[in-house]
Amino acid sequence: EIMYYWKALAFAARIVKVYRYLSEQQHETVLSQQLLRSGTSIGANANEAVYAVSKADFISKLHISLKTAETEYWLRLLTLSQYLTAAESQSLLTDCLELKRILIAILKLQSPLLNRLQPNLIRAEGTPSLFFIIYSFFISNLVPLPLY
Repeated sequence: EIMYYWKALAFAARIVKVYRYLSEQQHETVLSQQLLRSGTSIGANANEAVYAVSKADFISKLHISLKTAETEYWLRLLTLSQYLTAAESQSLLTDCLELKRILIAILKLQSPLLNRLQPNLIRAEGTPSLFFIIYSFFISNLVPLPLY
């Protein structure tokens, strides 16, 4: 199994718990539904990429996964709106940003056009995480991709 899938799945499970908290305890339904949709979609689209029929399909699925990483926005908005405290959202934001960095790194490896992306999207803290290094090794050495 690809490690990214498990990280995205764990993230989605945490998003579901936050959604339940927001809807049951805070009685917030609109923003929390947006958070639920985007936060669970990241992993679902990345999982579809694993079963892509071509390199172009693989890249397309990961692009969709990256676009649904708007979860960062919803977490920040819920925090600014005082539905979540900064402490409650910080860990989720950290995980969300790491998922985005990993997706961007994979896409940059697979698509030369993406090499124009700003470097700070890849390394917001300045250095890659251990997970990113391990995942990069895994994806480049163990997952055969079609050569088109």
